[in-house]
Amino acid sequence: MVTPDNGTLTHIKAWVGISEVREIDQSINRLRGKNTEDTSVFHGRDVFGYCAARLASGIITYEGVGPAYPVEQIVTLPILEPVLEDGKVRGIFEIGDPNFGNLWTNIPLSLFAEAGFEYGIHLNLTIRHGGVAIFRERVLFGQSFGFAPTGDVVIYNNELMRISVAVNQGSFCERYHLGYGPEWEVEFEK
Repeated sequence: MVTPDNGTLTHIKAWVGISEVREIDQSINRLRGKNTEDTSVFHGRDVFGYCAARLASGIITYEGVGPAYPVEQIVTLPILEPVLEDGKVRGIFEIGDPNFGNLWTNIPLSLFAEAGFEYGIHLNLTIRHGGVAIFRERVLFGQSFGFAPTGDVVIYNNELMRISVAVNQGSFCERYHLGYGPEWEVEFEK
């Protein structure tokens, strides 16, 4: 993985593990000739993409990326774990899907099953931003988008086996002015 050390490795380190990390040596692994040596604006192209291409093509080895540094020094962000308590499943919106305007929670489908939430039922959905409730509706937990009328909010299971919320054929984020991150709490109950 070639990525900035700004928290992007948090889940990889926690769930998969990282045995070694290296800092990109920009004196060797940086695109030159684009007149961007003195800016950080194009790091995705000039540093990360360039280094990844050189590594993937075999031009450099992993050791040729740059010097190693301790895995313990990797920047990590807090991982907020979802909870099931008093018949309510609580978590956060962890990821926003920019292509469709859906919001993905940190709640695994297995926690919904443990709570007794089955496809086809309606759940009370509450969304809080900074502790303030800004959305409260009874919403279908659908097996797919086709089970909800066009324009309706639907709770579904995404490809990461996490609970997500969408507007069928619309943008949930845009319609309700919602976002994601640790301050975007979500709660489901029968």
